[in-house]
Amino acid sequence: MGVYVVQLVVNDGVDSSLPDQVMFTAAPTGGGGGGGGAGGSASCDASSGLLLCDPLDGSTTGSQNGGQFVTGGWTPGFNIEWDLGSTVTDGSFSADLSNWDPSEGSSQNQYDKQQILDMYQNASGDEHSGGAMWNVRTGNGYSGLFKFLSAANGLSERQESRLSPPGGGVDPSVTHTVKVTWSAGGDCSVFLDGASLTTQSHGSPLQLRYVFVGSDNSGGGYGPQSGVVYSNVQVAGSSSGGTAVFARLSPDGRVQITKLEPPSMRSGLFGWLSGKRAPLATLTLATAAR
Repeated sequence: MGVYVVQLVVNDGVDSSLPDQVMFTAAPTGGGGGGGGAGGSASCDASSGLLLCDPLDGSTTGSQNGGQFVTGGWTPGFNIEWDLGSTVTDGSFSADLSNWDPSEGSSQNQYDKQQILDMYQNASGDEHSGGAMWNVRTGNGYSGLFKFLSAANGLSERQESRLSPPGGGVDPSVTHTVKVTWSAGGDCSVFLDGASLTTQSHGSPLQLRYVFVGSDNSGGGYGPQSGVVYSNVQVAGSSSGGTAVFARLSPDGRVQITKLEPPSMRSGLFGWLSGKRAPLATLTLATAAR
């Protein structure tokens, strides 16, 4: 069956007794996927400490709404959505895009507003629903590259920037990496192939939990950009509250802890997990095989 990487998120504060319930996700290691853009992509293994790592290599760990898997990744369809399980206030997102032409006259433009990469505080994935968010928006009327929007407390206080690609253009025959970072201090930055494009400062942290690729759920005149191939979707960072446990599940069912956040929970977590290993291994294997 192979080795699985397991991420457990304990629904609890950092200074109280541990709870009775654990949320977890699982995915095979060594899933592969297409090559990354400049800067590369971390591998989907336990040592990476990633909150989300989905190569989009023939399948997804998220909720798929249409589209199909092709050589090199997934193409819309509508979107794929992921729930990180808790909000992230200091983190990064990255995805690889190939066959991508964001220019104003691109034949891939189906909508005036195509919010092709997004994260939200709210599960609705609608930029009008309030809370923190960021969007990468292409579409008719957006020349050069894309518009980048971010907000810490709802759309009314958003910041937005129309961006141009470094070097003057985006080559659809090359795989490009779009990366977004956000800090506890409220700065939200976007990069293309390792080059910084802009930073928007909000003064308060963006609390982000839900990830969307292809399109968000804003509706109306919003939708996906056709033909783009997405791969290697990754999120790293730290959660606002709770305890994250990263573990490796070996073929014989043993759970090997590789990382704890915060480290101060080490003794309590090991004590709690010692009595849970057998049922935990069984549940995780069933989920991974689903």
